Amino acid sequence: MIDGIQLVHYAPDRTHLTALSCWEVLVNEKTGQRVDDVRRASFRGLNMELKPAATGYRLTINGSLHKYHNGGEHNADAFPFTGLLDTISGLCAAIGVMPDRLELHGIEIGLNIPLPFTPLRVLNNAVCYKNKPFQLIHKRNKRKGLLCCLWDYDIKLYDKAAQSDTDCGDLLRFEVKVNKMRYLDGYGLTHLEALTDPGKVYPLIQVLTDALGGIIWTDKAAQLDRMNDREQKQWLYLGSPASWEAMNKYQLRDSRKKLAALFGRYVDHPISAVIAPLLVTTWKQQFAGSSEADNAPPFHRLSEKLEAVNLPTFSPLECIKEKVREKDQELTKPLAGFSGKEDLYIKKINNVTGPISILPSRRCISCGRDISGQDKRSRFCSEKVYGPKAKQCRNRDSNKRRDHKRILSKAKQGNRLINVRYRNNQGAVYTLHPTELAISRDWLDRVEDITILPPAGGPKEGAGKGTGEK
Repeated sequence: MIDGIQLVHYAPDRTHLTALSCWEVLVNEKTGQRVDDVRRASFRGLNMELKPAATGYRLTINGSLHKYHNGGEHNADAFPFTGLLDTISGLCAAIGVMPDRLELHGIEIGLNIPLPFTPLRVLNNAVCYKNKPFQLIHKRNKRKGLLCCLWDYDIKLYDKAAQSDTDCGDLLRFEVKVNKMRYLDGYGLTHLEALTDPGKVYPLIQVLTDALGGIIWTDKAAQLDRMNDREQKQWLYLGSPASWEAMNKYQLRDSRKKLAALFGRYVDHPISAVIAPLLVTTWKQQFAGSSEADNAPPFHRLSEKLEAVNLPTFSPLECIKEKVREKDQELTKPLAGFSGKEDLYIKKINNVTGPISILPSRRCISCGRDISGQDKRSRFCSEKVYGPKAKQCRNRDSNKRRDHKRILSKAKQGNRLINVRYRNNQGAVYTLHPTELAISRDWLDRVEDITILPPAGGPKEGAGKGTGEK
């Protein structure tokens, strides 16, 4: 989940950090004098450095929180969100600095994904990232992984067993190392304290899914004899990193469509179709033991037990209905606001003028106008009563559902996460993938707002409030 990290803290001149017992200083072997004023330490997989700054001292921490959690030994096992909380708490207690005082200058987001086959198959079929070729991390051993370096972030793929020299099975390590925090501007990650909030950490799955979606894949096990000559040439051309490197953005778009069409015709189980669901499933497992799991499931989640355990008991129920009226009772006209078709009468009572309303008024759910005089099934203003402009009430309600469905469709096509806020839910926001939803009219009516989570480095898209008219 969260592995590598770079933290910076500025301390005053008189700080307790200088008194920590872990520091080492460089000295001249002959004279015993200090070479510089920099204090260094290596502590459970973290490298710390304390050096003088203009206003006091600058503390820098680099390393793996996952290794720190395992005593500095390895990071080949699972690292759930509860482990991240314990690690942050222990680190801050060890150095005596609160997490809201430690600035985030870099972060590594990654997962150890268990595969049903060897990770080498993934590494052999990765062509490039967008139009940037992968580089071998170790030239003599491809299992050590592939690396694609960009300006703001790096993409890594490697066999975890080969990298850590442990027998951890078929684990594929997939990670995005963020070098510039501006790449994550839309996620609100400024200090270490933000990593203790599951509402800010969970959406980081979007960073991994966006990175996975940018990788160009081939399949070296594809049967070329099933393709015609033109398709074979196209397949071999698109399987070369050099071909993608020479393309502009329009050629990249068209080539992706051509490659997807070839995969659809000649590849039964593409690598990306296998890894993508495993990535999301593994990410969700990291939050299984967090405190958020104690909350009641949101409205869109169906209960696991959909059938009754015991058989129901049916009892006959009879109801006899009869209109009763006293002989001397006088009748007046129907209630004002109701049509004469409805059999609603009241008794004339002395000292009371006008009819007495025995039913609450009904109002249009869009504009709030009193529609008690319309048909009892009416939910909106009637065009027959209020004219053509009354149609806007019905359109205003349906436009909201239409806009919500468009946002869901866009998020599903782009494989993006969304934030859903329900009406009368005290402002609670649920982060999920569109495929988790059972979309119906009733569900759309309960939704107040839908927002697509931004891709890494991008603004949020699409508020779910419908404002247009049909």
